[in-house]
Amino acid sequence: MVVALSASAIPASATILRAETGSPSVINVYPEDLSLDNVSQSRTGWDAVGSPLFNEKPPTGTKWALDIENKPLGSAAINELGLNLSVTTSSAPTKIRFQYYLGSGGYPTIDLQSPKLATVFAQPLSWDQTLQPGGHPSFGVGLQIQLEKLNPDTNKYARVTITNTATAGTGSRNLVTANWFANTDMYYYVDGVKTSELASPRFLTTGVTPAVLLDNFGDFSVVSFGPNLGRDYSYDYRIQDFTILGQTFHFTNVIPPVDPPVDPPTVPGISVIEPPVIVIARPPLVVGPPAPSTPTATAPTITTPPPAPTTEARVLAEVGGTTSELLTRYGAANGGATPPPISQVLTIASTSQADSSGRFDAGTPLTASVPWDATNGDQWVDVWGLSSPTYIGTYPVIGGVFRMTNADLSSLGNGDHHLVFVGQTSGTNQVVAMTLASPAASNAPTAVAGTSSSTTNDPTGFAQAWIVWLVILLLLIAAGTFVITRVRRSRSKGQPSA
Repeated sequence: MVVALSASAIPASATILRAETGSPSVINVYPEDLSLDNVSQSRTGWDAVGSPLFNEKPPTGTKWALDIENKPLGSAAINELGLNLSVTTSSAPTKIRFQYYLGSGGYPTIDLQSPKLATVFAQPLSWDQTLQPGGHPSFGVGLQIQLEKLNPDTNKYARVTITNTATAGTGSRNLVTANWFANTDMYYYVDGVKTSELASPRFLTTGVTPAVLLDNFGDFSVVSFGPNLGRDYSYDYRIQDFTILGQTFHFTNVIPPVDPPVDPPTVPGISVIEPPVIVIARPPLVVGPPAPSTPTATAPTITTPPPAPTTEARVLAEVGGTTSELLTRYGAANGGATPPPISQVLTIASTSQADSSGRFDAGTPLTASVPWDATNGDQWVDVWGLSSPTYIGTYPVIGGVFRMTNADLSSLGNGDHHLVFVGQTSGTNQVVAMTLASPAASNAPTAVAGTSSSTTNDPTGFAQAWIVWLVILLLLIAAGTFVITRVRRSRSKGQPSA
């Protein structure tokens, strides 16, 4: 059902879009979110002064990339208790490390921050860890953050990797108050000026306070971050809740059940079924070339029909009835900014990707997801398309993630549009921009002159084959006619004239 809303219904005292607020959101990290692609396997010169632009990033959409620099690989697995990391004694340093690379699209809410190191330390920074039985007690898990800073005069980068001085044992770790070391020298600063006194290179054992760390690297940009385990002993640790940059990553293989709507609609012949808890099983990462893996479970689906849209009045009042009203109100609420492109906010399924120019096929259903604050009570989100508000559909929030599946955008037509997501319970809204277009003409089969357009779109090739056989038949008829004419002429020449 498509419902077009009238712009005349907008009240004169319409409110504006609300900026995102609230406590750090919790995002579940499942086994399939650990990538087997070693993003830094062949890296060289990461921390060299004057490095060129850093291009060694994982494929778009990667969440937690394996990141091991020329060291034998440990193992990792996620179960209901968290992310289990393990390394064993080796003749060479052994490590297991996962990093989230900003800008990869795995977690858009973090990508949009483009944070400096000082921003990281201005927010909660912590995790809980558990020493597994048999693990060596000397060291714990370290948070490793990769940083870079551009020198505008040379257009080259200085790069640094910092790590907290991990403490062993089980319990919560407040990393804001921990000591840190770096893979390069650090200096003391007095009133913002570097002194000649070197602050003991690297501080591998004791580390330096966050104040010294920020004096040296506070204005460096964050490239990636993630848990790191590895030394020259046998270790076996587990972490579950990792908080950084306003986001808590909860490592688990349990997909929580989805509660039905508070007042689900009554549909004859359809009953409300509560999905069971789903446990994802996946073998741990192991030393050596990774083998292709296939996820053994998928995210649960809602088995009850979605409720009717309830946010029509809110869209008109807060978002607007035209593109002009939307842009005006969004800009007023966001410092003059315009809505971001959809690919910067949502994780787009491989079946719904845009073309090389960023346009989406208007005839291809859109499947995408985005983290949705689980504390606001939303179980369903209405999706609207503008320029003129058009109802697209209502989709569920599952495990803190809004999941839009096979949304039909064809009613919007080609051109620039905005999608508006509005929580049915909280009224929370989010706006993104996108461009729709029909498939490029260059991708369509070449039409045969004189045939109908349906011939060019025939997927079986039957129409083209029919034309070929018609031509052959006409040639045979022409040849037959020519032979008959020749025979008749020959006979007429052999008969006496009258």
